[in-house]
Amino acid sequence: MKTRSAMLMSALFAAGVLGVSSGNAHADTIDNSTAQSTTATTTANQNSSNTSTVNSTSATNQTAQATTNTQPSTNTSNSANTANQNKAVATVNTTVPAVKQEFTGKINYAPGYGVNLWKLNEDKSVSWIAPRRLSSGSTWKVYGYTDVNNDRLYNLGGNQWVFSKYIVNVNSKPTPSNTNNSNMTPLAKNSFVVVAYTPHYGIAVWAQNGNSLKLAGKTLPNGSAWNAFGKKNFNNKTFYNLGGNQWVDSSYVIEGTATSRYAVLKNNASSQEFYTSQYNPVFAPWGCASSALSMLMKYDGNWKNVPGTTEAQKLKYMQDHLPQNNHGGQIGNPYTGAGFKSVINSKALADYAHALGDAKIKDISGANLNTIAKLIEAGHPVLYYGWSSYDGGGNKARNHCKVIFGYNPANNTFLVHDPLYQYKHFYKGGGGQREGVYNGYDLGPISWVSYSSLSREFAYRNGNNALTIQ
Repeated sequence: MKTRSAMLMSALFAAGVLGVSSGNAHADTIDNSTAQSTTATTTANQNSSNTSTVNSTSATNQTAQATTNTQPSTNTSNSANTANQNKAVATVNTTVPAVKQEFTGKINYAPGYGVNLWKLNEDKSVSWIAPRRLSSGSTWKVYGYTDVNNDRLYNLGGNQWVFSKYIVNVNSKPTPSNTNNSNMTPLAKNSFVVVAYTPHYGIAVWAQNGNSLKLAGKTLPNGSAWNAFGKKNFNNKTFYNLGGNQWVDSSYVIEGTATSRYAVLKNNASSQEFYTSQYNPVFAPWGCASSALSMLMKYDGNWKNVPGTTEAQKLKYMQDHLPQNNHGGQIGNPYTGAGFKSVINSKALADYAHALGDAKIKDISGANLNTIAKLIEAGHPVLYYGWSSYDGGGNKARNHCKVIFGYNPANNTFLVHDPLYQYKHFYKGGGGQREGVYNGYDLGPISWVSYSSLSREFAYRNGNNALTIQ
């Protein structure tokens, strides 16, 4: 995209629904839920190899791993009812669990956050052992549990406890007996789902209640990836199991299986298969969004739905009808650049794909590069928003759309297809600026791009805007 202009437009928000980042909301319009309150098992942070053990004889000297989150955990304590001080209160042993059950437990919480470590009081109330929190993904020795006030607390040695809903046995596997589900279809090992809904929003987690589902009071943020163990139909709709009694609607996720193997989603890595230029056969120097979207549509077979019989006619139709407005649409003419300020945002581009007859296109904004690598391995190309060779050194807007069609885990590189090249200049350095001028993103029309290079332009602070195919 030829521009040094303003930042990408922020994604459209559904009316009346608050975003996860503001504390509520998601596809199912549940109030008072946050992404940080989920207990589903994330596919991120799975590389911990050592088991941390809390010493029961010197518990107060242990230092639980601090998280990067400076805000208090969303865990809440359940204090005993003290309204009637004259009634006798049954006491509880604060250091020895009522039921002995030794296993290695992993903190099961939102990535980058932690859960509070609690002290159990004799009156069945709990107190936070400030400032200690246990990081998501960290592992701890569990000695047993005690049930108090309708909550189960797992003991980590001495008077150190964590709520059971935030810790899982690393050796347990979902079975009909512990998932409350005897008809679940198991998924392959290393299966996962990625939330694909709306930027800055989340989707509901459900709990099985008999033969139906009820809201679990948790949400998963858009673009986040989670382990998936099986699927089952409830009321003729498919739900994925994320471990234990936790389910998500298949309408709002992308399923895949991570392989950690080299993957190129076309016959030859260097071929022009699926590639679209924004210059030829339709000259649209500011039309990268339609050009990149056409690559996804060619891949998933819905390119045929775009009006026109030739590629030129179809591309012309897409550029002519590209939404241009102040509500997420592109601001600026795709042919001349007149009035250009920003490219169409990911939410509006996904909606445009649906209007063109491709319901498979989904928004996964918020996903990180590790998640994108897994998606590529599983056969899902990814359109992302980054820089072009025309972006100036001080321009931090991600105003250019490109598509990833491959991933090589051996050297951690991604096969990027950049539409900003004419066929007569189809080489590195042919995108309009010499390599090294401005930010040096004249990398070629089809090129392997390093993880570090891609991470600089695909920055979280800019929303990690991206689309993929369900």
